[in-house]
Amino acid sequence: MSDTSSFDYLLELSRRCHVGINALPSARDQVVMSWSGVGFLLGEHYCVAAMDDIAEVLTEPASTRLPGVKPWVRGVANVRGRLLPLIDLT
Repeated sequence: MSDTSSFDYLLELSRRCHVGINALPSARDQVVMSWSGVGFLLGEHYCVAAMDDIAEVLTEPASTRLPGVKPWVRGVANVRGRLLPLIDLT
């Protein structure tokens, strides 16, 4: 993308959708006018994910370092009995 942020892009997309909605047929009453999502910062990038794509939001769990792995691998964490890798994306 250019100099605009992800949020500005979503605002522009919403504006363009609302402008074009008047040209739709009488099924306009069936159009859902809401969207839910989660905004987050990944390094220096602002990101947005749809709520349908989010299973769970956690604080960073306690982790165990692994020997001999790349520096961007933070380790592994036990979350409700499941062993999950922790990766540093920054």
